Amino acid sequence: ANMVYNRDTQGTIALRKIKQIFDPKNVMNPGKLCF
Repeated sequence: ANMVYNRDTQGTIALRKIKQIFDPKNVMNPGKLCF
């Protein structure tokens, strides 16, 4: 999965922003990119 995220940087940035909005304290799946 990391290989896919490394290639698509804009998508990765968007997913990180979405996760930050819905999970600001990083409680759901800490250390993971998506829920």
